[in-house]
Amino acid sequence: MYQLGFALGGKPAARLSRRLMLPVSNDTLLRILRRHTRAPTEPLNVVGIDDWAWRRNYRYGSIVCDLERRCIVALLPDREMATVEAWLADHPSITVVSRDRGGGDGEARRRHELCRTRCK
Repeated sequence: MYQLGFALGGKPAARLSRRLMLPVSNDTLLRILRRHTRAPTEPLNVVGIDDWAWRRNYRYGSIVCDLERRCIVALLPDREMATVEAWLADHPSITVVSRDRGGGDGEARRRHELCRTRCK
């Protein structure tokens, strides 16, 4: 179920699971995804940040993935720049951030880099 939820997201994975005769609700799939996010044991170096729908057209958050280990690191509660900036500040070992061009995460990344450059 985790693989379905990770690959397709909530509602599409729920539809496919019904066709596979493994009926699961989209909320259950999202709970499974949240349960499997765990803190990495090694410091993060390369992460990807993107928007993620908790509930489509209603509530969005940010998903942070470790691009070296190919796993989800964190599901942030919203897409606000302050949230992403605070998360990046808690992880100073990050050297590369991959992101899309939209949203406030780009500005948060730039502020994080400026802070890190000034602190060195």
